[in-house]
Amino acid sequence: MSFKIVPLFHTPLYANKINISDTEKQNLINQDYKDIITRNGKISKTKFILNEEKFHGLRDKLNKHVDIYTRDALTVRRDITFVLQNSWCMRHDPGHWAQKHYHENCVLSGIIYIKTSPTSGNLCFHHRPAQNNLFSPIFKIPFEKANIHNSSIYCFQPEDGTIVIFPSFLDHSANINKSDGVRYCLSFNYTIKGVLGVGTEMVWPLGKV
Repeated sequence: MSFKIVPLFHTPLYANKINISDTEKQNLINQDYKDIITRNGKISKTKFILNEEKFHGLRDKLNKHVDIYTRDALTVRRDITFVLQNSWCMRHDPGHWAQKHYHENCVLSGIIYIKTSPTSGNLCFHHRPAQNNLFSPIFKIPFEKANIHNSSIYCFQPEDGTIVIFPSFLDHSANINKSDGVRYCLSFNYTIKGVLGVGTEMVWPLGKV
């Protein structure tokens, strides 16, 4: 019997590769770092790395990826502008990890991976119980196997140059760095400028199922 499942109202996650020069990579790695409060990672002392002149080329490349995500995929109108808010580097030594969290006071967030290895820790995204994707979280329904419709966690192994962009409310974490090396990544947030709330409700046309 033929049937179709429509993934209604999903959370769009953008993944791609971004070109980082060897000089840019080394300059990011060479940032001054300090321990975060939970001491399971280190964060760059500056939170506006991409504002520095030597990283303007990388910022331009990042903006192009944000355009692909927001304009080509999500078809956001051109009169809405996405503005880089802040950017910082994370350093995770062997044994370090990142707890589940989301980003506040922004609209889009993302990560560019600078230096990784196969065992330096997967990036994981977590489904919030308040956002029901199938059954109410009151019921713990057993499934034969995980798929896009029933999973509560989605993980993948990033590589050098991997870029991901996602809505800032999306919970995410990083698994323990089990390698002998250090994992470096660049995180960033975007906010928006423009007139919101007028004629913005979108209805998917009939007959597209």
